[in-house]
Amino acid sequence: MTTLRRPYKCGICTMFGHNRRNCHLTTIYGSDEPIYPHRYAMSHWHWHCKLNEAWIARGGAGHTLPEPKVEDFIKKTPFELACKNDCKITHADECCICMETLGEKNKVTTACGHQFHFGCLSQHTARSNACPMCRSVIAPSSHSEVKRRLILPRAQDINTLSGRVEAHCKSLMEAIVTDVEQRELITDIYTGTFERVANNLCDMLRDVNSR
Repeated sequence: MTTLRRPYKCGICTMFGHNRRNCHLTTIYGSDEPIYPHRYAMSHWHWHCKLNEAWIARGGAGHTLPEPKVEDFIKKTPFELACKNDCKITHADECCICMETLGEKNKVTTACGHQFHFGCLSQHTARSNACPMCRSVIAPSSHSEVKRRLILPRAQDINTLSGRVEAHCKSLMEAIVTDVEQRELITDIYTGTFERVANNLCDMLRDVNSR
């Protein structure tokens, strides 16, 4: 008697018809929009349903999976990922930090569901980033806080661009100003203004980088 062979299954999403390497859950998309992974997941799901029906028709046990939803592919914020757990809000009469009665106006609830005095929790988070009750992360660090150094333009680039501005000003002045001296004066004003703006911008960048 031949053994009924089950269709090959992805080790990540458990759908039939593809593997880990081309799973919609591991594919890198060019956008954070959930519609793109959802479309890919739907194509996998439809193919899975066909393979599953064929397997059941041959006498297999079947492996039914729910239809993917767009909501399943909305990326969670760093705070939601760090504080993901199964805790429910635990209503408490006392703050476990100071052991005094909790009031409705001065009460704060963490993402893990525990309640404290706002002031007590603020002082606690200055020393620790973990919930005093269950040790879950309260406020994960953000990568946006990493300082990025601004790159200063080279003097050669500034001079090159200044020369282009001067040439453009001269051609423009020749078309609208007939007096040669007045034309040169206006060109010098425009060129000098550009150089001052470029130098001021470099000074501002140096000031930002020094902080």
